[in-house]
Amino acid sequence: MAFYDVKGQDRAIELLLGSFLSQRVSHAYLFYGPEGVGKHKVATLFAQLLNCEHPLDGKEPCQTCGSCRKISSGSHPDIITVKPEGASIKIAQMRMMQERAFYKCYEGRIKVIMVEEAQLLTSEAANSLLKILEEPPRDTLFILMTQDTRKLPLTVLSRCQGIPFTWLSDDDIADIFAQQGLEVRIPLVLAQGSMGKALVLNEKTKLSALIQEVGKMLAELKNSGYHEIFSQVEKLEKDKELVSLTLEILAAHYRDQLIREINRPGGQNDTATLFALEEITKVDYYLKSNANTRLVLEVLLINLRNIERGERGYNPDGKSSGSQI
Repeated sequence: MAFYDVKGQDRAIELLLGSFLSQRVSHAYLFYGPEGVGKHKVATLFAQLLNCEHPLDGKEPCQTCGSCRKISSGSHPDIITVKPEGASIKIAQMRMMQERAFYKCYEGRIKVIMVEEAQLLTSEAANSLLKILEEPPRDTLFILMTQDTRKLPLTVLSRCQGIPFTWLSDDDIADIFAQQGLEVRIPLVLAQGSMGKALVLNEKTKLSALIQEVGKMLAELKNSGYHEIFSQVEKLEKDKELVSLTLEILAAHYRDQLIREINRPGGQNDTATLFALEEITKVDYYLKSNANTRLVLEVLLINLRNIERGERGYNPDGKSSGSQI
């Protein structure tokens, strides 16, 4: 694996290689962006480059020296990874990391400490991390990775150089599948730009049948009465994973529809499609807030039925006219 094999993250790699080639490597980086788009892969490549015995063209890890091989296998003593234990990264983990951080490098030139899911640091753990970022050990580099910078203290953010990671295109994801010799069995739009999500969904054997079922539901929704809607919800609410996948398929359907509308002559989108996406987004928020699943899904399908019937207009105040929870 080389930097040029990483799909969709040219800007992030350009920033890192620029700092390396100019010999201005920061003591701490914050890799931020969606889940499953290559943050850990790039962090590993950068750790290899910093410790590689024979860099290719001065900017690619050789992947053949002892250092590169050990980092690739996760056995290098100077590469430390901190991951959440349960639902958070705890103060005890930070204290263990600090102790190791101040040891001299065993084999490499630069000790690299990676903190995955940094948004899950407890307040105590974040404060502990802040202290070492303020006075970092010599020859030590920190790489924090997060999906949500809003959940990190500003004091921690201010001591890291930000490296942005972006959503992958469907073509990028297809290329990665091809690189790994994997068959694509899902509509890539369902991955929503995340290779990690694409891999998980691709392993779900019943997904194709569910896509067909949701498509049939949408086709029949316009003529559905309350009895049919309530029966559909009764099937869904018993399985949280089924609910989540159904919402993703619905969102993918309306996003595709929106793209088709924008790309047609005139480039105008149907406001109703935006309303539908808005309703689906609200449902995701309600469910994460522990709202009544059955009620939320019933309201969603009723609103989608009304949208499909053309019974939902655009009010002068810009707000939708569907049912509210």
